[in-house]
Amino acid sequence: MSSVNRTSGVLGTFPYTLSIAPFSAPSLTVYSDAARTLVAVAPATLVATGDPRVFTATYPASLPAGTYYLKFSTVITFGQPALIDSDDTLVLSAVLGDVGADRDILTLAEAKQALNLPSGASSVDAELAQVITAASLFVDSIDGAVVQRTVTETFRNPRGSSIILATYPVVVTSVAEYSGGVASTLTAESNTVAGGFTFESSSGILSRRSSWYATAFTGETLVVTYTAGRYATTATVDALYKEAAVHALIHYWQVHGSGSGVGVLGGDGERFGGVPYATTQLRRQLQAMLKPDSTPAIA
Repeated sequence: MSSVNRTSGVLGTFPYTLSIAPFSAPSLTVYSDAARTLVAVAPATLVATGDPRVFTATYPASLPAGTYYLKFSTVITFGQPALIDSDDTLVLSAVLGDVGADRDILTLAEAKQALNLPSGASSVDAELAQVITAASLFVDSIDGAVVQRTVTETFRNPRGSSIILATYPVVVTSVAEYSGGVASTLTAESNTVAGGFTFESSSGILSRRSSWYATAFTGETLVVTYTAGRYATTATVDALYKEAAVHALIHYWQVHGSGSGVGVLGGDGERFGGVPYATTQLRRQLQAMLKPDSTPAIA
């Protein structure tokens, strides 16, 4: 099972790859429930790419934040029944208002100072809050979660002995396998006590264990709850990550505020910055900034 992680509120895409070229392009139906009975997005044919095995799936900007369950239908061979793939989920993160405030790297005051906006300019607060959250999520996407938050992930029909959690660094607090609707709580393995799982904080890899050895996950459902992030609150975030968030903030504010690709006016009436970075350029800059000093351990 795999999970596609994206941001809500925008028209989004993600790739869907097959092992061989199919007879016709797959179709995708998006459901809002794990049983795949409540249709959130009606079936739609995926778009072909230059590689006959790879297709592009889309979802609408109107799809709210949350976890969605995907069903792909593909005719591999003419005249044969379609192959059904129901192993994937789509996780959309919110970027609006207070919904993301618990993971914001910058405070409103810090953002106004970075953008040279008057501290009393309350008319921009709602708009700026959205941009702060977007900038914070962008930094998260580069080096893992920064501000700590509690996450619960559900995996349907997990296979193999390891899974990868949606973000990192992590401290796993509970793991439960469900078989026939009955939960079995797993305990963590330590250096001296055998257990049902281990996890790597820096990578988000969770591994099933039994009697000191790797083993496969069992049951139909696996539910994992964990704390993701490095710093307990926005106030305790290290200056390096705050500086990275400022760079992302400036980029998003310029794009969001001008629309024409030029800088926006700061509080002193001077034009702030120039043409915004391309997002790929910004990502490269922040990767170079964070990589030497990235600290996987949770503070």
